[in-house]
Amino acid sequence: MSNFPTPNDPAIEVALERVIRCQLALNGINVDAAALNRIRQQLPVEGWLDGIVEAGKRDGGGAQVIVDLSIDPVAEPPPATEGTAGAEVVVGAGASSDDDEAGTAVAAANDESVGDDPVVPSPPAEAVPVHKPLFRLLVPNGTAERDYDHVLDLSGEPVVAYRIASIEGLDEIGLAFDPDAIRLHGWPHPGSAKPVPHELAVTLERKDDASIQEAATLSLFINPHPRTLWKQIEPDEALEHRKPHRHSQCDPGPPMVLVASVRGRSHENGGSFREDDFHIGRDASGKWTVVAVSDGAGSAQLSRLGSRIATETCVASLLAALEREAAGVEAALAEAASIEDQGARIDKLEEIGKQLLLEPVGRAAFAANKAIRDKAAELGVEEKSLAATLMFAALRRVGNEVLVASYWIGDGAAALLEPASGLFRLLGEADGGEFSGQTRFLLSHEFSREGAWDSIRKRFRFSVVPAATVLLLMTDGVSDPKFGTDNALRDPARWLSFWNNDLAAQLPLSEPAEDLGSKLEEYLQFWSQGEHDDRTLALVRWS
Repeated sequence: MSNFPTPNDPAIEVALERVIRCQLALNGINVDAAALNRIRQQLPVEGWLDGIVEAGKRDGGGAQVIVDLSIDPVAEPPPATEGTAGAEVVVGAGASSDDDEAGTAVAAANDESVGDDPVVPSPPAEAVPVHKPLFRLLVPNGTAERDYDHVLDLSGEPVVAYRIASIEGLDEIGLAFDPDAIRLHGWPHPGSAKPVPHELAVTLERKDDASIQEAATLSLFINPHPRTLWKQIEPDEALEHRKPHRHSQCDPGPPMVLVASVRGRSHENGGSFREDDFHIGRDASGKWTVVAVSDGAGSAQLSRLGSRIATETCVASLLAALEREAAGVEAALAEAASIEDQGARIDKLEEIGKQLLLEPVGRAAFAANKAIRDKAAELGVEEKSLAATLMFAALRRVGNEVLVASYWIGDGAAALLEPASGLFRLLGEADGGEFSGQTRFLLSHEFSREGAWDSIRKRFRFSVVPAATVLLLMTDGVSDPKFGTDNALRDPARWLSFWNNDLAAQLPLSEPAEDLGSKLEEYLQFWSQGEHDDRTLALVRWS
């Protein structure tokens, strides 16, 4: 048996336990108290402890000790395994769980799928360089391009007698040290696609005598930002009905029409096509503008084709109907526009719009569904293989007002917003399903002989709004990360914030440039945890 005695001082015993637990934790091992005691009694461990005593005798009590300053190595989670969502990499303990992306990275380079957010395996234990300074400081992992803020605990023995005089190399990482608050903080620089270990030289000085200094090491891992871990895989070249991964259009008008659609990260990572689509058109007179947006069902094999057919067909059908009925519509609108009283004029315009535009809008929706059914029959597949949502609107200006006739089936969002006044109108209700992520699609049962027009009336809206009003149509790839809930979709303040802080702040809308479409494409690449679907956004305004 070893000659190392059991300490009588409980504080010494606790310190020894922390040293052993730290070594185990750095190798991903957690043990209970009984196991810890058995480990401590094993000859190699006791021999190591005896060596500490002998070194102390030789050096006059000045033996070097590696001290773990983490909060509690026992609390460290086990290393992540490939495919485990939300895993964290912890060096020492005390890693924050507030950020569910911190410490995550891609599972393996040859992994074919990365779920909603790629996962980082724990770095191998041998990747941590071995140093023998007086002290070693262990801190939580950081994540590139994420705020880092950690207060070091120097209250335990033997470091309680010291303060941190300096930490070298922080600038290269993007961090700074506040000696008064003993706080490590900053914004870690973008790094590689793998966790990067940092071993930083620390100088400690005695609180009672600054001339007495000791060397220490601070161990810190910086994990890559999750967005850098997504793959961009091209769809199989043998697949038909291809479409570009990005598409945008900017028509200065009036009105200005700006639309963009981009492939989501989940589809990039899975090597599939963009399922969203859009289409815009104007009648021969230039008075009517029609815009349509569609989101193909993720479970539908050919939804990318269904969304294209739906948007193109409904726009063409509605424009054709408006041109056929142009004479009657123009006469009715001219009569209403001649009314001097604003309230009476708007009431009359709303009455005319509901009477004259319900049928053309409804038939446009029906035509889109019929085109999908016909295509499915041609390809020899079920109609649901081309399932897609659909929202579209026809707009024209009459004096100081804008008339908007719209239809909406499925999720996403369609709304009218006047930024100056805060005027807001949601153009329907998002369709939810029995389970999360489910919705309704433009399928033939929506147009059954018995209830077709009841269904159309439910989804039809006609609005008369000030000319400064903006029309916004978006798929759920935009509405879900920006609004999240149906209640938020009904909140005018959330829409005004979306306009002011996102669109108006990040896009030069006041002076549309030729590349405004590509700028909107870039905006749609915004990062939102767990939200990686295709994104399509349409914007129409007169001023």
